[in-house]
Amino acid sequence: MQRADEPCPDKPVETTLRLLRPDGSVAATGKSAPDGTFRIAVAPGRYRLVADWPSRAGGCAPVDVTVEQDCYTHADVSCDTGIR
Repeated sequence: MQRADEPCPDKPVETTLRLLRPDGSVAATGKSAPDGTFRIAVAPGRYRLVADWPSRAGGCAPVDVTVEQDCYTHADVSCDTGIR
């Protein structure tokens, strides 16, 4: 049992990810691996990264990312899985 003053450590989840353009259209989709890592190839630009974690507890907060030419962009997505 977890207590509020002793939260459990973050754990990776496997889920579908979408990169959205500023107009809300889908630029690309991908899936995270069991260890939570992912790579999605897109053209340089600004995107919103959305994880489709099916949780009734609150889901995942979207993350705004800027992808530069010839670079990888690091992004961490935090999801509330509802496990307490």
